[in-house]
Amino acid sequence: GFAETLDTTTPVMPSEFATTTMTYNPGGMIGISIDTDGDTDDWRAVMGDGSAAISDSSSGIRANATTTADRWFESEVILNEDGSGEVWLGESGNVQGGTTFNKLTRVKHFESGTLLTNTDLFFAVLMIEVRTGSARTLETDYFYGEAGRDWRY
Repeated sequence: GFAETLDTTTPVMPSEFATTTMTYNPGGMIGISIDTDGDTDDWRAVMGDGSAAISDSSSGIRANATTTADRWFESEVILNEDGSGEVWLGESGNVQGGTTFNKLTRVKHFESGTLLTNTDLFFAVLMIEVRTGSARTLETDYFYGEAGRDWRY
Protein backbone atom coordinates (compact mmCIF):
# COMPACT_ATOMS: atom_id res chain seq x y z
CA GLY A 1 0.00 0.00 0.00
CA PHE A 2 0.95 3.61 0.53
CA ALA A 3 1.74 5.43 3.78
CA GLU A 4 2.35 9.10 4.40
CA THR A 5 4.60 9.02 7.45
CA LEU A 6 7.12 6.37 8.47
CA ASP A 7 9.67 6.83 11.23
CA THR A 8 12.75 4.87 10.14
CA THR A 9 14.04 4.58 13.72
CA THR A 10 10.76 3.24 15.16
CA PRO A 11 8.59 1.95 12.35
CA VAL A 12 4.90 1.73 13.18
CA MET A 13 2.40 -0.28 11.20
CA PRO A 14 0.01 2.16 9.48
CA SER A 15 -2.96 0.04 10.57
CA GLU A 16 -3.31 -2.86 12.99
CA PHE A 17 -6.19 -5.25 13.65
CA ALA A 18 -6.46 -6.97 17.05
CA THR A 19 -9.41 -9.04 18.29
CA THR A 20 -12.22 -7.05 16.58
CA THR A 21 -10.69 -3.57 16.49
CA MET A 22 -8.77 -1.82 13.71
CA THR A 23 -6.34 0.85 14.91
CA TYR A 24 -5.28 3.54 12.47
CA ASN A 25 -2.01 5.25 13.35
CA PRO A 26 -1.17 8.89 12.48
CA GLY A 27 -0.54 9.76 8.86
CA GLY A 28 -2.50 8.86 5.77
CA MET A 29 -2.57 5.34 4.39
CA ILE A 30 -4.30 3.05 1.94
CA GLY A 31 -3.60 -0.62 1.43
CA ILE A 32 -4.34 -4.24 2.16
CA SER A 33 -3.67 -5.66 5.61
CA ILE A 34 -3.73 -9.01 7.34
CA ASP A 35 -3.14 -9.25 11.08
CA THR A 36 -3.20 -12.61 12.87
CA ASP A 37 -4.10 -10.92 16.18
CA GLY A 38 -7.69 -10.56 14.96
CA ASP A 39 -10.52 -12.92 15.86
CA THR A 40 -10.93 -13.41 12.10
CA ASP A 41 -7.65 -13.66 10.17
CA ASP A 42 -8.64 -12.11 6.87
CA TRP A 43 -7.20 -9.70 4.31
CA ARG A 44 -8.77 -6.26 4.82
CA ALA A 45 -8.76 -3.14 2.66
CA VAL A 46 -7.84 -0.14 4.82
CA MET A 47 -7.82 3.62 4.34
CA GLY A 48 -7.22 6.13 7.09
CA ASP A 49 -5.73 9.48 8.02
CA GLY A 50 -5.01 11.26 11.30
CA SER A 51 -5.61 8.08 13.37
CA ALA A 52 -9.12 7.67 11.94
CA ALA A 53 -10.74 5.47 9.33
CA ILE A 54 -11.84 6.95 6.02
CA SER A 55 -14.81 5.98 3.88
CA ASP A 56 -16.60 3.47 6.17
CA SER A 57 -13.49 1.35 6.83
CA SER A 58 -13.52 1.47 10.64
CA SER A 59 -12.73 -2.27 10.89
CA GLY A 60 -11.24 -2.59 7.43
CA ILE A 61 -13.22 -4.03 4.55
CA ARG A 62 -12.98 -7.83 4.60
CA ALA A 63 -11.79 -9.55 1.44
CA ASN A 64 -13.04 -12.92 2.76
CA ALA A 65 -9.66 -14.47 1.99
CA THR A 66 -7.09 -15.76 4.43
CA THR A 67 -3.50 -16.93 4.06
CA THR A 68 -2.95 -20.58 3.21
CA ALA A 69 0.27 -22.59 3.17
CA ASP A 70 1.83 -23.04 -0.28
CA ARG A 71 -0.37 -20.38 -1.91
CA TRP A 72 0.27 -16.76 -2.75
CA PHE A 73 -1.72 -13.61 -3.21
CA GLU A 74 -1.38 -10.64 -5.53
CA SER A 75 -2.63 -7.21 -4.62
CA GLU A 76 -2.95 -3.88 -6.35
CA VAL A 77 -3.38 -0.62 -4.47
CA ILE A 78 -4.30 2.52 -6.39
CA LEU A 79 -4.10 6.03 -4.96
CA ASN A 80 -5.88 8.44 -7.30
CA GLU A 81 -5.07 12.13 -7.77
CA ASP A 82 -8.29 13.21 -6.03
CA GLY A 83 -7.41 11.31 -2.81
CA SER A 84 -9.69 8.36 -3.51
CA GLY A 85 -8.31 4.87 -3.86
CA GLU A 86 -8.89 1.23 -4.71
CA VAL A 87 -7.68 -2.03 -3.23
CA TRP A 88 -7.63 -5.25 -5.29
CA LEU A 89 -6.70 -8.79 -4.18
CA GLY A 90 -6.46 -12.17 -5.89
CA GLU A 91 -5.37 -15.64 -4.87
CA SER A 92 -2.89 -16.78 -7.47
CA GLY A 93 -2.77 -20.51 -7.11
CA ASN A 94 -0.90 -23.38 -5.59
CA VAL A 95 2.89 -23.12 -5.40
CA GLN A 96 3.24 -26.85 -5.99
CA GLY A 97 1.86 -26.85 -9.52
CA GLY A 98 -1.86 -26.31 -9.09
CA THR A 99 -4.13 -24.05 -11.07
CA THR A 100 -3.31 -20.37 -11.18
CA PHE A 101 -5.99 -17.70 -11.08
CA ASN A 102 -4.81 -14.39 -12.46
CA LYS A 103 -7.97 -12.47 -11.69
CA LEU A 104 -7.90 -9.74 -9.08
CA THR A 105 -11.12 -8.77 -7.32
CA ARG A 106 -11.77 -5.24 -6.11
CA VAL A 107 -12.14 -5.37 -2.33
CA LYS A 108 -13.02 -1.69 -1.91
CA HIS A 109 -13.22 1.54 -3.88
CA PHE A 110 -12.70 4.30 -1.32
CA GLU A 111 -14.55 7.21 -2.91
CA SER A 112 -16.78 8.81 -0.27
CA GLY A 113 -16.26 10.81 2.90
CA THR A 114 -13.13 12.78 3.67
CA LEU A 115 -10.49 11.29 1.39
CA LEU A 116 -6.69 11.47 1.57
CA THR A 117 -5.07 14.86 1.05
CA ASN A 118 -3.78 14.79 -2.50
CA THR A 119 -0.93 17.23 -1.78
CA ASP A 120 0.67 14.96 0.87
CA LEU A 121 3.72 12.86 0.03
CA PHE A 122 3.06 9.11 0.16
CA PHE A 123 5.54 6.23 0.14
CA ALA A 124 4.99 2.72 -1.21
CA VAL A 125 5.34 0.27 1.69
CA LEU A 126 5.29 -3.47 2.26
CA MET A 127 5.44 -4.40 5.95
CA ILE A 128 5.01 -7.40 8.25
CA GLU A 129 4.52 -7.31 11.99
CA VAL A 130 4.92 -10.28 14.30
CA ARG A 131 3.65 -10.11 17.86
CA THR A 132 3.75 -13.83 18.55
CA GLY A 133 6.53 -16.21 19.48
CA SER A 134 6.10 -18.20 16.28
CA ALA A 135 8.17 -17.42 13.22
CA ARG A 136 6.55 -15.59 10.31
CA THR A 137 7.99 -15.03 6.85
CA LEU A 138 6.98 -12.48 4.26
CA GLU A 139 8.23 -13.62 0.89
CA THR A 140 8.10 -10.96 -1.80
CA ASP A 141 8.75 -11.88 -5.40
CA TYR A 142 8.35 -8.36 -6.72
CA PHE A 143 7.29 -4.93 -5.61
CA TYR A 144 6.43 -2.43 -8.31
CA GLY A 145 5.27 1.16 -8.30
CA GLU A 146 4.12 3.29 -11.21
CA ALA A 147 2.70 6.74 -11.80
CA GLY A 148 0.82 7.60 -14.93
CA ARG A 149 -2.33 6.86 -16.84
CA ASP A 150 -4.12 3.69 -15.83
CA TRP A 151 -4.59 1.35 -18.79
CA ARG A 152 -7.77 -0.20 -17.35
CA TYR A 153 -9.95 2.90 -17.73
